[in-house]
Amino acid sequence: MNDKYAIGITLIVIASICLPIHITFIWLFITKKEYRDHIAFKIMTSLGIMECLHLLSHFMTGLMTVLVTNIHVVLERVTGAVILTSWVGMAAMIFVLSLNRLVVLTSTKLKVSSEKPLFYTLSALSWLCYLGVLALHMTDEGAINYRIRESSFSYVHTDFNILYLEVYESYWILIFLVLSFLCYIVIVLWILFNKSFRPKHIKLERREVRILIQAVIIFVYLAALRATWHYGVAWYLQHVEVVDTLNILTCLVGGINPILYMCFNSSVRRHVFGLIGMKRFKESSKAITVSVVRTQRNPSK
Repeated sequence: MNDKYAIGITLIVIASICLPIHITFIWLFITKKEYRDHIAFKIMTSLGIMECLHLLSHFMTGLMTVLVTNIHVVLERVTGAVILTSWVGMAAMIFVLSLNRLVVLTSTKLKVSSEKPLFYTLSALSWLCYLGVLALHMTDEGAINYRIRESSFSYVHTDFNILYLEVYESYWILIFLVLSFLCYIVIVLWILFNKSFRPKHIKLERREVRILIQAVIIFVYLAALRATWHYGVAWYLQHVEVVDTLNILTCLVGGINPILYMCFNSSVRRHVFGLIGMKRFKESSKAITVSVVRTQRNPSK
């Protein structure tokens, strides 16, 4: 019981820390023009919202684990539905992001008038699928229940769940992760080919490459977790501590993106530092730099 209490507290703490940070980044992407006009950041915003819902559900899971109860049947169903459906939405959104990286980095000839509608439509379809699956899980036939021993959720044993939802959700996630992987393979091969045979024709902006690295890290983390959850059932069900570790790693999905934003994007760091009160320091540093340059130019006049 003490172990379960510790797991529950861990989930609550992770969600409590990551959720406000993630919301801050989403707010930046929505309000700052430099991100709002960039299609990749719009896709990341959608992905971030799904991850926030995922974090919120893990907060509730931690609370249920600490209290050793499902609290209420409706809360149990909503929490479990969001956690399992998040995989569906995130897998689709990761594919949209990888496709965007493929189009941008390989200089695929898409008109601006067709590029934006394409990715807006794909993002909207991802949200429709996410909400559709979530609605199915809210029915009695597609219900999700909370397993106190493993501190996790599972499909209720109904014909609809076993024959349809569980199977098709797994295929959906697998297909989109494989498609994302293929996009990244094409990108790598394209870069290697042009570096070797057409070095003058390849021009990669650092910002776009950083977004690519971030997208690949997110993909690898989610793919590894999903593969373990899906193909390691016979193994981890015999080891409760493994299930607890997987739950914590799954909860941390919502914390990876903020860390990557800070590591790979200097403008994001600048805005975040401004929000926490370091804006004046950065502005004063710039003013000092300008005054030094002017002082150096005066003697030459």
